[in-house]
Amino acid sequence: MCLARGDLDALLALGLRYDKRQKKQLLAAGARPVLPTEADVRAFEADIGYALPPDYRAFLLVTNGGAPDPHVVAIPGRGDAVVRHCFALLSPARDLTLGHQRDVYAARIPAWMLPIADDPAGNRFLIDLQSGAGHGHVHFWDHEEEADGEVLPWLANIHRVADGFGDFLSRLR
Repeated sequence: MCLARGDLDALLALGLRYDKRQKKQLLAAGARPVLPTEADVRAFEADIGYALPPDYRAFLLVTNGGAPDPHVVAIPGRGDAVVRHCFALLSPARDLTLGHQRDVYAARIPAWMLPIADDPAGNRFLIDLQSGAGHGHVHFWDHEEEADGEVLPWLANIHRVADGFGDFLSRLR
């Protein structure tokens, strides 16, 4: 995750809001960019009990997340969404790490899906970790459509965006 002061100022100018702790973490992450090692990725996979899709795994090893540019993606049948952050495997900005996001949303999303990015409205982009035909598909999780009083996780608020992470990145405009 790499974010310089100018990048943070640009995000703030777009209307994104961060509290003081988030700003401090974002700037700390930009000051000390860290790339995960193969051992870090393997340890994360062992921790979550799923293998990461190869294209997403490669993305983490090369970029460790970040703020994509371009950053708008079409959600089929729903319109456009902004991809604010792609979460990092390792970062001093703990709120923007895959592990933290997985922990926070554990009761709200299926165990076989990993939150990999967010939008400014608090929604998440998820990657399917199940083996089989859906492995690697990227989905949009809309928190406004969560079930009230239903058994969670609720699947009706999850919408497929792309057939893989590379496909997802190629759809950004």
